[in-house]
Amino acid sequence: MANEIPIISRYGARRGRRDRIEAVMQILEHLSTGCSRPTRISLELGISYNRLTQVLRSLEELGLVRKDDCGYYVTRNGLMLLDAYRRFRMSLEVYGIKP
Repeated sequence: MANEIPIISRYGARRGRRDRIEAVMQILEHLSTGCSRPTRISLELGISYNRLTQVLRSLEELGLVRKDDCGYYVTRNGLMLLDAYRRFRMSLEVYGIKP
């Protein structure tokens, strides 16, 4: 599917797929703990470096992340989106719906 990002392990083997929204939220979650460089994000989240840089550019254009000397970090708008996503997932779980 076009909205899915392949999950690549360090050894190049596919471990499954995650949709674009889940990958974006995982990136925002990772960056919510502090500034990080793309290589570190790629390794820790298992997203290919090339795909990650495309997603980061998109998130930067939307104003959800910013880049500076230490790497990328999440903006206030990114944190607000992440919070809304977390609340939405919790609401689904309350009704027994698995996201």
